[in-house]
Amino acid sequence: MVLTAEDINHELQLLRQNQSDTASFEVKRAAKGIPNETNICTTLCAFANMPAGGVLVLGIGDETTNFEIYGVPDPGKTGRQITDKARSAVAPPPVIETYNLQIEGKTIVVVEVPGLPLALRPARFRGIPYLRQADGDYKMSDTDVHMVEVAKLNSDERVPYDEIAAPNTSIEDLDKELVKSYLAECRRTRKRLTPIKNDQELLLSLIHI
Repeated sequence: MVLTAEDINHELQLLRQNQSDTASFEVKRAAKGIPNETNICTTLCAFANMPAGGVLVLGIGDETTNFEIYGVPDPGKTGRQITDKARSAVAPPPVIETYNLQIEGKTIVVVEVPGLPLALRPARFRGIPYLRQADGDYKMSDTDVHMVEVAKLNSDERVPYDEIAAPNTSIEDLDKELVKSYLAECRRTRKRLTPIKNDQELLLSLIHI
């Protein structure tokens, strides 16, 4: 999923309201290229250990600047450096995607970090696994690691009941008022979904997000 400038601006509005990064969205100033290795790799590692991954954006200040957009001096080089760090410093390495966006006439670098498959977690940086909580990257405790290992047991045999259609049901069985409220909230909070006016089409789109 490639984010747009509109998506980034929407996320920044939320960050400014909360005055902090989130568990799935992090910004870094990157005034002189990528931050130091520890700073950047703990975030890449933590996102890789989250089931849904996360998004890192370089070229935007933190809450002390009210998340001002600065841009990065050399976006091409910055993207290559981030990819190299993800491949060489995090084990096992997440397959990240980097791309540039223009916002307010400045170029930022977006780094999408997918969550590693359960069988490969936890990822480690310098031998230490990290996870994401609130707006920070934290070393996983022994309990955290144990929970990942337990989750792996017989994971291939588990049935994802929440992803399987209930037999003998259809869209007509849904509470229409709840569906209407849910879709309105999705359109309000996810700007890229706003243009989808057909409710059935939007429901189908949400299945694949």
